[in-house]
Amino acid sequence: MSLNVTEAQVAEAAAQTRNPGLAQVKAIVAFASAKGGTGKSTMVSNLAAALALKGRKVGVADADFEAPSVAPMLGLARVRLISMGGAVEPANGPLGIRIVANDPAADEPLASFAVDDSHLEAGEGSSSNGTPEFISPEDLISRARFGALDLLLIDLPPGFNHAIRLCQAVDRAGVVIVVPASATACAAVRRSLEQARRKGVRVIGLIENMQGFYCGNCHSVRPLLPRSDVGALARDFDLPILGRLPFDSRLAESCDIGRPFVREYPDAPVSKLINETAQALLAAASASRPRVNDLAPSS
Repeated sequence: MSLNVTEAQVAEAAAQTRNPGLAQVKAIVAFASAKGGTGKSTMVSNLAAALALKGRKVGVADADFEAPSVAPMLGLARVRLISMGGAVEPANGPLGIRIVANDPAADEPLASFAVDDSHLEAGEGSSSNGTPEFISPEDLISRARFGALDLLLIDLPPGFNHAIRLCQAVDRAGVVIVVPASATACAAVRRSLEQARRKGVRVIGLIENMQGFYCGNCHSVRPLLPRSDVGALARDFDLPILGRLPFDSRLAESCDIGRPFVREYPDAPVSKLINETAQALLAAASASRPRVNDLAPSS
């Protein structure tokens, strides 16, 4: 028997050696934005919840060190991690989502979820109180031992340079860019996509956020931001639009109180759109590159 191994798969095997904690993760997607205020963290938390509710094994890495917010949006106010020998064991969050974050956001739990107190042990790479310390988003990702996952979602800080550095450190990572429906945002994303081409960053799709305003009274989507053509970005860079989501005030409220919108309002039109976007994301991430774990011997 022999293995038919391509050059790309050899490179991927080397990447898994550099990131052993990601070896059992089937697909990795980093969420990026050209600027702040795009709703990127809202997307990450709700897409993770949508996939987990469908029985997928999901992990989330909140790599926005300045303003980590994904864990509180999911209902976990403080992320406690085991640090052992320089590696980090993620916390078990709501809906079985595996979570790593650099900064505990608060001391009290949100909503009806209890704080995960089981993941606290002093060790290498920890501060004096036993909390692991990370020097960069790439450090956070490379040290985490996620185990077997269908998908790992990474919430990056604003600015596309973070996506470039992450993809240089984690070769298997693909990037999704969250774009608000405004001309200014589209212009900024166009510059980011040009950077991605020059740097060889693998962008797997766009998500158009705040595409309109969902009115709960008339059940229609009305214009919210100045009109823009996100479709032109998709056509010019040959990218799929994985989802178009309108603003729903209940979505913002659910994030604030730590209750995933797709679970609180499963029949809402926006929940349906989030679920559709989650499935499109999973398909795009899974199909974007062959995985070493999928190699089978051939005679």
